[in-house]
Amino acid sequence: MPRSPSPRGVALPRAALLALVLSCGACSHPGAPAGPGSPSPSAAVSAATTSPAPGAAPTEPAAPVVPAPVVDAVPPSEVTALPDGTELVVPQPALVGQEAFSREGALDFVAYYVQLMEYAYTTNDHGLLRSVSEDVCEYCAIQVEEIDGNASRGNHFGNLELWFREAMVEDFDEATGLATLTFSFGYPPYQLVDAAGQVLKDFDAVESETLEADLHWAEGRWRVQYVEHHADVP
Repeated sequence: MPRSPSPRGVALPRAALLALVLSCGACSHPGAPAGPGSPSPSAAVSAATTSPAPGAAPTEPAAPVVPAPVVDAVPPSEVTALPDGTELVVPQPALVGQEAFSREGALDFVAYYVQLMEYAYTTNDHGLLRSVSEDVCEYCAIQVEEIDGNASRGNHFGNLELWFREAMVEDFDEATGLATLTFSFGYPPYQLVDAAGQVLKDFDAVESETLEADLHWAEGRWRVQYVEHHADVP
C-alpha cells in the first residue's frame, strides 16, 4: 500500500494494497482461529460418558465445553476470476459478541473489523468499513481510496481471506470513551484480478501481521479513530 505519514508520524503499511497489516505475538482473545484454514471456532465439544462400575452410584456426564465464538463462519471467497458482468456475491460479516463499552466489547469489535476489511477489499464495497470509521482516521480514508481505485478499474482481489489471530487491550479510558488495542491477523496467497479474470498481481501469504488501533465509543457503538502499522513484513 502507498506509504503516507500517519498523524503520529509513523509510516503506514507498504505497497501491498492491503494497507491494513503487520505482525504480533503476545496478544490474546478467546476463540481466535488457530491458523490458516480456521476462520472460525468450532461450535461445541461433546462431553464423553463412561459406564459406572457395578454397584457404584451413576455419575453425571461432564458438561460440554463450548468455546466462545469471535467471528461468524464466513465461507472463503474462493474467487480467482470474475467474468465480465458477473456479480461477486460474498456474505456480509456480522458482529459476534458484544456491542458494548467494555474491554470485551472492544475485543469483539476488532475481530469484526478484520472481517470488514476482508469484505471491503473482496467486494469493492466499503460501506460497512466506512460506517465504523471516524472522519479523522487517515488510515481509513486510504482504505476507501484504494478500494474505489480498484472498483473504477474493474479490478478485485481473489482468494483473499483475513484470519483473525488475537487481540489485546492496551488502554481503556472510561472517562473519554477511548480504547487502544493491538490485534493481529494473517492471510494466504491472493491475487489482484481484472474484470476479464486475468491475474494482474500475485501476493504472498503472511502468517501474522499486527495493527494498533484507537477506538472511540460514541452513540452506542465503537468506531475506529486511528490505526498504526506496528511493524513491516520482510
